[in-house]
Amino acid sequence: MKRLLTVLGLAGLLILSYGCAKKKTDGDGKGTPEGNGGASVAKFDEGTAAFRETVKYVSVAPDKAKCADAAGRAEIAFGDVAKAYPQNPPDRYEGDNEWATRITTLKKLMGDIKNQSDAGKIAEAEASILEAQKQLLQLDEKSKINTAGDEVIRLLVLAREMDGAYKEKRFNDVKHIMPNMRAAQKNFFGSTMPTSARGREDAFDTAKDKVYESVERFAEGETPEAQQQILQELIKAATEFYVEFG
Repeated sequence: MKRLLTVLGLAGLLILSYGCAKKKTDGDGKGTPEGNGGASVAKFDEGTAAFRETVKYVSVAPDKAKCADAAGRAEIAFGDVAKAYPQNPPDRYEGDNEWATRITTLKKLMGDIKNQSDAGKIAEAEASILEAQKQLLQLDEKSKINTAGDEVIRLLVLAREMDGAYKEKRFNDVKHIMPNMRAAQKNFFGSTMPTSARGREDAFDTAKDKVYESVERFAEGETPEAQQQILQELIKAATEFYVEFG
């Protein structure tokens, strides 16, 4: 009887071990952090890091060759994640019910940015960058993740909306956008320091203050012309922050 119980116990352990190993190796979007889920999350992070480089070489320090290289690496990284998780997301993003569309959209946008930058179509490249940022923000929102990078994207989205309202002389829309910008400013200032700022705490605080103060100066601008100029400075400061700490 003891021998039979021992055999049954060993059989149960083998079945349990097989089940755990299978969960770690299946590429269906349900892997654990120790399995393909962890590898794909690392690859996704690699893609977002390359994307931030792309933003730098389009909007901060324009360089077509470096932009093409960074966008190409981001496109490959997002493509690899899409192949590993075509339908269901890794565990970190399990709250996103639009994963399949989102990851393929991110891959496509990286190719679009590369081509638009190479053709000198900077306005189109920046529009594609903003759309990619929106996709990344929505992904985090659905997954109940919130970072300083997410908060600065919210500010960038509002600043771009405000810029469009000014250019089209929709001053009533400007009034409606302003309270949202103030709320985004407050949330941004209260955001926690990301791991990318470790060892660079002073640079992080300086960049953060620059964005915050730009919103203050914009809100206090005395004329639409002055506000438009300050708005461009705000977009620049927020973009620089995103590149470094997004």
